[in-house]
Amino acid sequence: MSRARFSTVSLVWALSIIAISGCGWSAPTSGSRAMGPKAPSDASDIRTPIRGHDLDASTHRGSRDVGGALVSVDDDQSGGRRKTDEAYESAARKLLDEMNAAIGKKDGETARRLLRRIERRYAKSKIAPQAVYNFAMWVERNDKKAALTIYLGLMKRYASSSYANSATYRVRSITGEYLYMYSSKTYQPGETIRVSVSSRALPKLEMQLWSVDLFDYIQQGHDPHYPYLAKMRRRKMVKRWFETPKNARWYSYSNIEVPVKKPGTYLLFVNGKYTSAGVLLLVSDWGMVVKRSPGKILAFLTHRSK
Repeated sequence: MSRARFSTVSLVWALSIIAISGCGWSAPTSGSRAMGPKAPSDASDIRTPIRGHDLDASTHRGSRDVGGALVSVDDDQSGGRRKTDEAYESAARKLLDEMNAAIGKKDGETARRLLRRIERRYAKSKIAPQAVYNFAMWVERNDKKAALTIYLGLMKRYASSSYANSATYRVRSITGEYLYMYSSKTYQPGETIRVSVSSRALPKLEMQLWSVDLFDYIQQGHDPHYPYLAKMRRRKMVKRWFETPKNARWYSYSNIEVPVKKPGTYLLFVNGKYTSAGVLLLVSDWGMVVKRSPGKILAFLTHRSK
C-alpha cells in the first residue's frame, strides 16, 4: 500500500475512533496509564516511555532490588518481538504458580527468588508482568512505598501489558494523585483547541505538546486512547508550559487552551509528580460524521470547508 493511500486510511481510522468514542487517557507518571512515566521533556530522550513515573537518574540503567523484587527500570522491554514458544510460556507459568504458592505461605524470601528468576529468564513472556504485579500487591500490604516503586517499574518496563493498567490504579490509590484529560472531536485549522483536564492533589501541571507523523503513529499500532511517544520515530516538541489547577488540594477541573492552529497530528501530555495523562489531537479540514441507531453505526468522511 502506498504511503499516500495508507495516510488516507490512517486519517479515516483516527477520525472514526475520535468521532465514535472521543479520546482521553490518564496514567501514573513513571513513564502514564491512569497514573504512570512522564512524557520526555526533550525530543532526544526516546528512552523514557509516556506511562509511569520518572525514577531518579541513578535508576535509569540496569535494575535494582526494591522491596526484595528485581525491578528493571531500563527502557520499556514490552515492545518488539515476544517469545511465544509454548514451552517458554509454560516454564514461566510454572514459576509464577510456585511464586504465588510462596506468597500464600508468606514465604517472602522464596517469592522474591522466584520473581528474580522470572524477570531474568522469562522477561519476554506474558507471565512476567503478572508476576511483578502479584508480588507488588503482596508487598503493598506492609510497605506501600516499596510497592509504589515496583508498580512504577512495572508500568515502565511492561507498558503495553494489561497489568500496567492495573498498576496505575494502585499508584493512584497510594499517592492520592489523579489526572485525566479528554478531547471529544477533531479540529479545523485555525480553530481554538481546548481540552478538559481533571486533577487531584496536584499544585502544578506540566504540559507537553508534540507533533507526530500520523502514518508512523498508526504503523506503530498505538491505541489512540493511550498515547505513547517512546516508539515514535518522527516527532517534535512544539511547546512545553505549566498550568496551575484552581484547587490544588482537592479535585480541579479546567479547560486548557492548546497553542495549535496548523493542520497535523499532535500528542498532548499533562504530567504531575506520579501521574500523567495524554490525548491524541487531530487538526484537519476532514471530519467524520457518525449516525447511530440500535445495533448500527453509519459513518462518512467529509471536507468541512466545502
